[in-house]
Amino acid sequence: MIARRFPPWLVASFFVALAVSALAALYDSHGRGQIIEAEMRANSRVTPSLVAALWPHFGTTLAGLETRPASLLGHHPDLIAVEEALGTLLAEQPGLLEIRLITAAGRTLASTLASEVGRENTGLLGGLAARNGRAYGRLTADQPWPTRGDATRLDLVTGILPLYFDELAAATPAEARPDLVIALVSDVSQAYTRHRARLFNLVVIATTLLGLTVAAILVAAHRAARRVARAERANAAREQAARLDSLRDQLTGLPNRMALTEHLGRRPASGSATVLCINLDHFKLINDSLGPAVGDRLLEHAARRLETALAEQARIYRLGSDEFVAIAEGLTPGDTGRIAEAVLAAFAHPFEIDGNEIAATASVGAAHWPVDHADLEQVLGCADLAVIAAKRAATRRWASFEPVMRTVADEKVALMTGLRRARDQQQFVLHYQPRLGGRSLEVECVEALLRWQHPEEGLLPPARFIEALEDSPLILDVGRWVLATACAQAVHWHQMGLHGLRVSVNVAARQFNDDDFPATVASVLKETGLDPALLELELTETQLITDAAQSLQRIEKLKNLGLRLSIDDFGTGYSALSYLQRLPIDCLKIDRSFVREVHHARDGQIARAIAALAHGLGLTVVAEGVETEAQAVAARHWGCEQLQGFLYSPPVASEAIPALVNRLRQADGQQVTI
Repeated sequence: MIARRFPPWLVASFFVALAVSALAALYDSHGRGQIIEAEMRANSRVTPSLVAALWPHFGTTLAGLETRPASLLGHHPDLIAVEEALGTLLAEQPGLLEIRLITAAGRTLASTLASEVGRENTGLLGGLAARNGRAYGRLTADQPWPTRGDATRLDLVTGILPLYFDELAAATPAEARPDLVIALVSDVSQAYTRHRARLFNLVVIATTLLGLTVAAILVAAHRAARRVARAERANAAREQAARLDSLRDQLTGLPNRMALTEHLGRRPASGSATVLCINLDHFKLINDSLGPAVGDRLLEHAARRLETALAEQARIYRLGSDEFVAIAEGLTPGDTGRIAEAVLAAFAHPFEIDGNEIAATASVGAAHWPVDHADLEQVLGCADLAVIAAKRAATRRWASFEPVMRTVADEKVALMTGLRRARDQQQFVLHYQPRLGGRSLEVECVEALLRWQHPEEGLLPPARFIEALEDSPLILDVGRWVLATACAQAVHWHQMGLHGLRVSVNVAARQFNDDDFPATVASVLKETGLDPALLELELTETQLITDAAQSLQRIEKLKNLGLRLSIDDFGTGYSALSYLQRLPIDCLKIDRSFVREVHHARDGQIARAIAALAHGLGLTVVAEGVETEAQAVAARHWGCEQLQGFLYSPPVASEAIPALVNRLRQADGQQVTI
């Protein structure tokens, strides 16, 4: 509190003065005591001489004078002789100024100063500790002395001692009352002057040392305070920098999700805002195929293009991966198209990155506050739903939020809840569709296809749920169940006599990208006891070219198990034919879209080219979606070794497969329509 109201130097000076004063008072008291003690020792040596001089001659006289009036004492002849004796003794003691004899009652009987004879010394006896016979000394400084005039001022010690006339003869009892009191006044000016000089030096030295110490402490404290202040400023600067850094995306330099959250929290209750979610299309594929470094560079370039395209119209944020958000203040819903088109135009030209020309596009979803929702956080969710709709749109790559989008999202949530329940309550079942030899029409393989036995809607085809399931972590559990069920069923058919009948199982991207997938397949084969040669796994082109190095490692592990691998829906993905040479694939399935339109010359030529390519690589070719005889004839003409489609059989329950296989075998190579 004091340090806050007064400067530190003033507080320090006060405490230095206080400390020096206390030290000086202590030293002065000690020095004065030593001077008094030295004089009292000297006085104690004078007392025996005084007794020896007075007692034999004047003892009786002095005892009788105690009761005489004070006015008669100065002229008493015996006292004159006593005073002469005192004067002689005084002359023999250098430093003594006065010797005074005082009665026990306090009256001066004799003194070397005539003016003191007959004076009452009651106050002086008060210092004798109530006349108890103990010696007492007192120092009085800077006092005038009658024999030297007022101009001379001395430092005096007055020693008062008890006087026992019989102490030469015997020891005096402690409780005995003294016969007389002797007061000896000594001049201690020299000793006291030396004491004051030492006291002055002590004060100077102590003040200097304490002052220097306090000054050093103050300087050190000031420097420490400056260091603390600098440290606090540095910490504040670091905290501010860290806070700013935490609000900025490290890759693109744009404000990040935390900054967006703060911005939304500071929005006023009135006004309007347009929120645009911007996602790069197929960014994961670009990132996986060209590498994370190129993907990061693409995001940096995309951020710069967005800033340039929107300039001061909107503030751009990066929320993560390829997801950007733009907040435009004060725009009306009618301006949304202009902003969205500006974003799309920013991606109209390819990006040049490390020698690669990348044609990256974007999808935009817009929502408006407070039109679409009164809460800005909810508006951001609305924009997310809009960008999902934009990605699914066949034409325009941007969309504004509509309430039906939330309905669709709610339906998806309900679907995911239903799928989880279907897994837990074992509502999934497998149907199987045969693949026939192109010439023999014998069933060589059956494809396991997932169905959902819904408790309310009945048997649901995969179109109703498979996309949501494959996008969900549930596919790992469901996929393993499909694999285990199909393998166990194949073993059962083998035991029924259907020897050599293979089963093919579709593998979702999330399954294939799981590092434990080869181990999962090996575990299922071991559990079911199925010959690995009777198992075929169907993969898609996208799965194979996404992170090709990892894909090759997984495929090699799978091939080491002894099973077969095929590429499903070939020709519809991001075809990169070079991977066909590097990956140990056994079979290639031509997508049904090329088989269905065989009457179109171009589709026929594409299918023929695919078959020729596969044969050149030593692969088996399967035509999918064969529904008419014309399609079957065309497929045979292309050289397809196997045919699959409704012309021969739709997917059926496992119980129907034995009869179907036997019926086709009994046809003895003739085409049979089931």
